[in-house]
Amino acid sequence: MNNFPAPQFYVDHYKVHSYETDFKQRLSLSALLNFMQETAGNHATSNGFGFSHLSSKGHFWVLSRAKVNVQRYPMWNEELKLRTWSKIPDALMAYRDFELLDAQDNIIATANTVWLVVDINTHRPVRMGEAFTLFPHVTDRNAITTAAKLGQVIATLQSPHTITLGEMDMNGHVNNGYYVRWALDSLPLVFAQQNEVCDLEVNFLHESCAGQQYAVGMQQTADSSFSGSIVRQDDGKELIRIQVQTRPNP
Repeated sequence: MNNFPAPQFYVDHYKVHSYETDFKQRLSLSALLNFMQETAGNHATSNGFGFSHLSSKGHFWVLSRAKVNVQRYPMWNEELKLRTWSKIPDALMAYRDFELLDAQDNIIATANTVWLVVDINTHRPVRMGEAFTLFPHVTDRNAITTAAKLGQVIATLQSPHTITLGEMDMNGHVNNGYYVRWALDSLPLVFAQQNEVCDLEVNFLHESCAGQQYAVGMQQTADSSFSGSIVRQDDGKELIRIQVQTRPNP
């Protein structure tokens, strides 16, 4: 990785554990999102913009959008590298790209994420401000096109589920990976057994907490595509909007 000077580029090393795999012994998509969130936090911390730094100012990071393309899913026990870099922010949004590499440094997945800084008390976005321009940015490298704002899809909601304490993150909200897991788990079983997600786009719209109820609504929009949302039953607000493209299992 010597071709990528620090601190603009940051690399974490991971091993695929059994509890991070699906029934095909491959890294699950929700686990990959967790890897990305961990590495983003580590990079931010290394540059003075991590969880503790923002908490001291009454702020925290929130993932707003994610777009992931998977060329190949890594298998159980594979050694991986996750490379990330930040791009120039605008008034409210920060942009971060990722490349997942195997042991031979082949890029096997790429991603773009969009982040907000939110006030702990008001839960409203905070303007990035001059301080965030000091975060090291890369201007000439894009892993994938920027995650977009998704349109609403009206789909029939499945039976509601109650959110548990085990699905909370350290900010007291549902971990982002659970939303994606819930949506993918709602796909038809036989279809999911025979196919895999190659492209994912998701918008995170509202937070949710333990004890609240959610319902998933997904519909097939083409032979290999699904779109939908997860809705909070308490007030009908959309928690996420999601769109996935699938392909037959290799």
